[in-house]
Amino acid sequence: MSPVVGLALVLANADGGVTAWGMVGPNLVGGIGMGMMFQAVQQLGMSLGVAIAGTVLGSGRGRAADFLHAREVTCAASAALGRARAGGGVPEPAAA
Repeated sequence: MSPVVGLALVLANADGGVTAWGMVGPNLVGGIGMGMMFQAVQQLGMSLGVAIAGTVLGSGRGRAADFLHAREVTCAASAALGRARAGGGVPEPAAA
């Protein structure tokens, strides 16, 4: 909302017109704010995804070995998704 308010203030106080440099400030503030919000939402989603996957893969079993296996599978899946998101492509499933 702040970039809209900032741009409105710039336009309201402009007598003869607005140059591109006059709009840099509000757009910069808005861009930084959106980037920070996107980063926070992305990190929250990744944290919840790992937590849910770990819970699903590790639930219903009482043995430590099962928990460790679930942790390894979750970490491997998280790393694979991170590589795919970074442009590395989606890895092929491992042969059983």
